[in-house]
Amino acid sequence: MELERIEKREIPSIYEQMRQNFVIEELRDYEDALLVCDNPKYCIYNIKLEDKKIGFMCVWSLNGFTFLEHFVINEKFRNKGYGGQAIDLLAQKFGILVLESEPPMTSIQARRIHFYERHGFTVYKNDYMQPSYRKGGTGCKLVLMSTGALDFSSIVKELYGNVYGVKYE
Repeated sequence: MELERIEKREIPSIYEQMRQNFVIEELRDYEDALLVCDNPKYCIYNIKLEDKKIGFMCVWSLNGFTFLEHFVINEKFRNKGYGGQAIDLLAQKFGILVLESEPPMTSIQARRIHFYERHGFTVYKNDYMQPSYRKGGTGCKLVLMSTGALDFSSIVKELYGNVYGVKYE
């Protein structure tokens, strides 16, 4: 398995996969998604298994950690251990990882949290609200998880300023 930086021509396909796998509140508008791709702190990687693209990861290189913003394993490759291998590969490449996840309100959400915990993440107990990706939109109540012992406020300040373009109060 390897992580391969996407080419700009792949962005429409990646964005369509995002639309299929995330609710609208967890996505930028397409035009904004294109603009973010020009940010030097942001990168999208295809997850490749031999010659097949089996998913992708969108990451931000921030101060003291790498933020895993979006992560998808294509449906026909799920439940085969590839997601865990991809997370482990990302951690080897970048070190400390941070991500947002839905609170464990359903069995699927709880399984997702446990998946990340099996791969070295710890849930922060602090309340966390993801700012809206869209002008006039509402944020989402999520949980923050990290593979390192980082200060919660420092993480939120980095995310708000770099990823969402808002000030953390």
